[in-house]
Amino acid sequence: MKKTWSDVLVVVLVAATEAIMEILKHLKKKGKAPS
Repeated sequence: MKKTWSDVLVVVLVAATEAIMEILKHLKKKGKAPS
């Protein structure tokens, strides 16, 4: 099963979004997240 560029783009976007959410969670725990 070969991936098209759009499939790859979606996977990258989802992974990036999850990573950003994890970073924001850690920042909020430390109280350093801008409101």
